[in-house]
Amino acid sequence: MPKNLLILGGSGKSGVQIVKLALERGHKVTAYGRNTSNLKEDHASALSDGSLTLIESEITSLREKLSPILGQFDAIISVLGPNSLSYTGTEIAQLYEWLLSELRQLPAGQRPYLLLTSTQSIVDPEDGFDLFTKIHIFFIMTIAPGARRETLAIKDVFLKEAKSQQDDVDWTVGRLNLLKDSGLPIEGGKAGYVAKNGWISTMDRAQLAYWLIREAEKEPAEREWVRKMPALWGDNVV
Repeated sequence: MPKNLLILGGSGKSGVQIVKLALERGHKVTAYGRNTSNLKEDHASALSDGSLTLIESEITSLREKLSPILGQFDAIISVLGPNSLSYTGTEIAQLYEWLLSELRQLPAGQRPYLLLTSTQSIVDPEDGFDLFTKIHIFFIMTIAPGARRETLAIKDVFLKEAKSQQDDVDWTVGRLNLLKDSGLPIEGGKAGYVAKNGWISTMDRAQLAYWLIREAEKEPAEREWVRKMPALWGDNVV
């Protein structure tokens, strides 16, 4: 059944693939980006027939645009992330905290499923040990401390949610390590924990898009990863 999806970060490298695949699968899409000119060029027909709506603004202005329309979506997919090595804010974590509060104001049957991605700088107690991941986290801490600060702020928001034991909003935080574009089968996306059950450190962006959209398509009883923060990776077999 077609869904009404809100995609945050829809004009970035991962977001454009999510928007494209969502439209191909027959969903109605509202996509937010700081600059959506690429989406306008790629999806002129979807814009004209109403299957795609674009929101373009700074993230600090996004709340006022989303507040009146949140109840119309079945799921919110967010691939927002720091957009430069000099990034210093926590605007994304603040947006997520606001979103959770706003979703709770909606009637129970109108609360969209919140699916978002972050990085494996967020460590889950279920994770195993992987040296490469530890080195990668240290590297990010060194070259982009502001981005790590944002990641840890996001972690704090959802750890607080998990510890609150409130189950009135469905959310999932998918943790990523390295993303690539390599033409692997899109169905190869997997979820679990670091260094367990065949985990690898990479995922193809098309696999990420497919995994997120398939999760968004599920009915509440089918959602395996609600209120959890699984690691995401991709099968690297062509």
